[in-house]
Amino acid sequence: MQKINLNFGKFIFINIKKEAEDQFALIKYFNTLFTNLPKYTKGTVKKPTSGYTNLKINTKGKFLTSHEGKIQELLICKRYIKEKYGEITITDIDGVEKIVNYPKHQITDIFWLFPDMMAIMGSKNDTDGSFETLKELLGKDVEMELIEFEHDFFMWLQCCLLLNKGVIDNNFEILKIEEDETEHTALRTNRSGVQSIIRGSDDAILSPQTLNSLANGHDIFSIRANFELDDSLDKFKTSARLTRLDGIHIFSRFVKFTGEEWSKYLFSLIFLRKVFETYLDWKKLPEEEKKPNKECYQKMLNEMEGQSIDGVQYFREIVDRFD
Repeated sequence: MQKINLNFGKFIFINIKKEAEDQFALIKYFNTLFTNLPKYTKGTVKKPTSGYTNLKINTKGKFLTSHEGKIQELLICKRYIKEKYGEITITDIDGVEKIVNYPKHQITDIFWLFPDMMAIMGSKNDTDGSFETLKELLGKDVEMELIEFEHDFFMWLQCCLLLNKGVIDNNFEILKIEEDETEHTALRTNRSGVQSIIRGSDDAILSPQTLNSLANGHDIFSIRANFELDDSLDKFKTSARLTRLDGIHIFSRFVKFTGEEWSKYLFSLIFLRKVFETYLDWKKLPEEEKKPNKECYQKMLNEMEGQSIDGVQYFREIVDRFD
């Protein structure tokens, strides 16, 4: 059993405008288009370079699950490298101080899962440049929309846990929500308004801290949760943090895989694909179904009884509005 620790700083919805005979013709077209990206060649401290190189998930001779095989067929992968160097002062064996340069390159990995999902792996800051470059390259043929999870989506997920024993659909469950991160609604444009991280044993939404934050006008900024994805052939469990502005961070000790890079990537993309589909399905729901229902708010109200007078009043008013 191996660990996964992968941060996908950009999660993107792709709408392809270009017409073609079929999906595989489109994949071939875009693979060719990607050859026009500036290629990476190794630079020097005085002349650092940047560019793209192929990122190959080599599964030749490997057994792939049904999910993994399907993912690989529809995948375009690229790696972006931007060379940067730092300086450090060291003392040599003669006691003489000197400045030494060391690489601290910016590396982002791009995964386009046809036709409509793209994920860029790396920190938010590192992935900003890749996203802008890709928009410029693909602008004529596709529309690219960053996915930024809303407070209501996080609340909907947590109500699935409260009311449906975590069942999101027939093969996707949320097992436990370990953390909620909240921020004040008025400060939603950046992270300066993050108020607190709230950890719960089974469901952080029912912790007094989260409920009081909601009652005081704070939104949920991110959640960390355990998920299970299951179908007739494959079954996966993982832990992940979903955030409004910083994408998805997957970290798990639950996953059995070989430890090879291709296995980590394919597993992560299977999970990302399911989150992507869940989010798009939620977006299509009628407005009243996107938000917690009366039963969900009643559970929150019950938890607040005896905790906070102001909190009780806040949730009671919401429950009363359903009548």
